[in-house]
Amino acid sequence: MPIPVLNRASQALRGGAPAAPGGNGEKEDWSEKDWGVAGGVGATVCLVTGAVSLGTLALVGVGAGVGYQAGQWIVDKMAEKDEKEAMKNGGGGGDPLANLHPQYLASLEQWRCYLGARGAGCQLTPQGVGQIFAEFEQTEPGHSRNVRACGTPAVMQAIQDASGVSVVAGGAAEV
Repeated sequence: MPIPVLNRASQALRGGAPAAPGGNGEKEDWSEKDWGVAGGVGATVCLVTGAVSLGTLALVGVGAGVGYQAGQWIVDKMAEKDEKEAMKNGGGGGDPLANLHPQYLASLEQWRCYLGARGAGCQLTPQGVGQIFAEFEQTEPGHSRNVRACGTPAVMQAIQDASGVSVVAGGAAEV
């Protein structure tokens, strides 16, 4: 099966003069120059559109970065202000239990009593405190959930200090 070929012979090969546009009903053929101009215009439009899109994207990125940094700066300034007010009001390094809900305070008091009864005056390892807490979870599941919920290191240190238990880092401990 032969391949169809589109043949656009130039006017010179046909032996006639070029046809005037709009004359005798003939259409004007596009030359290579016309196709080049059209391609150049299309490429220019694409290039300008791409540059505008990239410029917009860059501005959005810069705006997001500046906005994030400004937000961080505001948060830092607010934290500094809060710290200064806490220091001025005598709250610097204060009681970590002061702002807890009464329900959590009751659970922490139960844990303090349990820990004090099991290990008062003794030196325990962190594993020993963990073992005592596991027993506390078995006997007082509701209170143990509350203790875990509010058990920050500062709160746990305050409970250990109040119960008379000292926790040692090494493996040797007196029970």
